[in-house]
Amino acid sequence: MQRGRRVSTCALFALALTASFRASAHCAGLCEAPRLEQVIVSAEADRLLVRTNFGLLAREGRGWVHFCYEQLGGSVYGIAGHPNGAAIVTADGILQSSGSVCEWTPAGAGLSGEWVVDLASVPRRPSDMVALAMDPLGHSYSVQHSSDGAATFEPGTQVPDDVTYTQVLPSGRAPLNFYLGGHTFSPRAFRISHSEDGVAWQTSVHESDALAAIDFKLLGAAEDDPSLLFGLRTSDGAGDSVFRSQNFGRDLAEVLTLDAAEKLVGFAFGKDSTEIYVAGQSRTASSLYKSSDAGETFAPLGQALPRLSCLTYANGALFACSAELAVEAPFLVARSEDEGRTWQPLLGWADLESAVPCSAEECRETTHALCELYGLCAAATTSGASAASGGSSEASGCSHAGHAGRAHQGFCISALALATLLVRCKRRDRRRDADAARARSKIDLEHSRAESRRRPC
Repeated sequence: MQRGRRVSTCALFALALTASFRASAHCAGLCEAPRLEQVIVSAEADRLLVRTNFGLLAREGRGWVHFCYEQLGGSVYGIAGHPNGAAIVTADGILQSSGSVCEWTPAGAGLSGEWVVDLASVPRRPSDMVALAMDPLGHSYSVQHSSDGAATFEPGTQVPDDVTYTQVLPSGRAPLNFYLGGHTFSPRAFRISHSEDGVAWQTSVHESDALAAIDFKLLGAAEDDPSLLFGLRTSDGAGDSVFRSQNFGRDLAEVLTLDAAEKLVGFAFGKDSTEIYVAGQSRTASSLYKSSDAGETFAPLGQALPRLSCLTYANGALFACSAELAVEAPFLVARSEDEGRTWQPLLGWADLESAVPCSAEECRETTHALCELYGLCAAATTSGASAASGGSSEASGCSHAGHAGRAHQGFCISALALATLLVRCKRRDRRRDADAARARSKIDLEHSRAESRRRPC
């Protein structure tokens, strides 16, 4: 029934688009409006990688390049940067890029688990990464460390197996500490497992209504104080809340509650663990908060900001991405060296629409949807796309007519775009159904194992 509702929604919206000649739909190449989700800054300040829901964007040379998810046959479930590129988690495992965003090679040699649940970079150690792996049946998890950007992983150790883990966070310099975050369902609780060596683990159980919620997650662990940990509770009826622990996750205290209309979209440590930044997003704007006392207190910075969708700190500056992909947006990705008072645009609308796809043929569905529904047409129609794929570029059916033309871009909608739209929706639905089935199987497994433990031998 759920799948049927999603497909029907896409179909009805397509018909509505045909009737109204509007480009305001939320069912693009990925069955949703395009958005920017994460900025990864390498040790070299001029190398940027932007994760979106329609692919990866990288600034290479004098322009931007677009790597679409069709080239992987699915989505990217996790990403971590290293000095020369990044590593991504896909349905087929870990892939690594050491140069162009268009070139990815299989990585993750030595991982004991068949499924990679999470992948994280080690702060201040850019070539080091940590993976949380799970065997196909969900019987066990392992935490494994890589010192070569996820190309290879050292043998891992088993972690407590009575939790459905979803996150791994490295912390500290030497020795490297590890945090795991996950849920149990009988009883319902959020559990934090901590290890100083990856061998011995201590698990803290949080069963209060505030922390046992399924949407509670870990935000970050301090690089220079491994006992300092932060978590996030999201809420539909109130503002999101930040929690803090000073004793390796054993106790959590609420230290920041956003306004009722705000959702947390960014959390980042600054120059050290005493400096922390939080970004909140409302329907019309965003707010920046800063702590100068290791998260004990937070204060709003007061700057008027456009709506943001991500925030990170690197190379002595804040990096943010905009939640508004529009011509009039002051920036799509920008950098600030004065705590958000002024921003230097790094990615704008013109950069996004002229980003060259790595493969015009494989990215056809996404580039057409971006063009037909949102006016991002240059990447689908210019000869640059042809050069990227090594062949000729076919007309997309949507000509680029400047800012005035984009105001009426709905007139470009064609039968091809609508057919592409529905195909993409159905494909995404199948992937979502598969993911949901895997999650349900994991939950059922946890329930059955919990029941078996309670039964006497």
